[in-house]
Amino acid sequence: MNKLNVTIKSMTTVEVATITGKDHKNVKRDFESQCTELKTSPLKFEQSYSASNGQAYNCYALPKHECMVLISGYSIVLRDKIIKRWEELESKQNALSIPEQIHAMSGWMIKQDQKQAENENRLAQLEANADHTKQLFHLGDRTTVKIYCITNKIKIDTARASAIGKKCSGLCRDQKVVIGTSQDPTYGQGNSYPVWVIEEVLDLMGYFKT
Repeated sequence: MNKLNVTIKSMTTVEVATITGKDHKNVKRDFESQCTELKTSPLKFEQSYSASNGQAYNCYALPKHECMVLISGYSIVLRDKIIKRWEELESKQNALSIPEQIHAMSGWMIKQDQKQAENENRLAQLEANADHTKQLFHLGDRTTVKIYCITNKIKIDTARASAIGKKCSGLCRDQKVVIGTSQDPTYGQGNSYPVWVIEEVLDLMGYFKT
């Protein structure tokens, strides 16, 4: 039976975390930082998984190239574990017949298209809601970085929102300001900050320059 080499495998950040023994949130953070450096959006790699408690959480599905870039900064021992796992994935892929590989590729592409469409629809809906409500923030209001930026038409990706959030958390700790929680369009539930904190961080990062 004919064989065809088609690489459609990916490794999730959950699996990378499991293999390396790292916290998943740290692996996600590493990948988001990588996307920022490479000027690409992590949203196109975003997927969800069900944890043991039945809750759905976000993760990233990394093709081989992106995964290799990610682990380039890890120790030799951890890189060896990830590379062995990739070899296992590829050996299973190469064992498929042409019809099986085409079927697998079609299913994977459909899922990627659906995920991208869901992300675009979610962001479009949030922007529409923000336009509809015309919400005005006051100095005492609290919100998430993503909601603030959507409402004020400041375009940021997931990695940039995460970086801004870290600076907001740092400023809150320095000023002894309590960090709250609120519904977030990207993470489901995220940190909320006083608006003045978000605006001060955005100003320092040059978002309000004319």
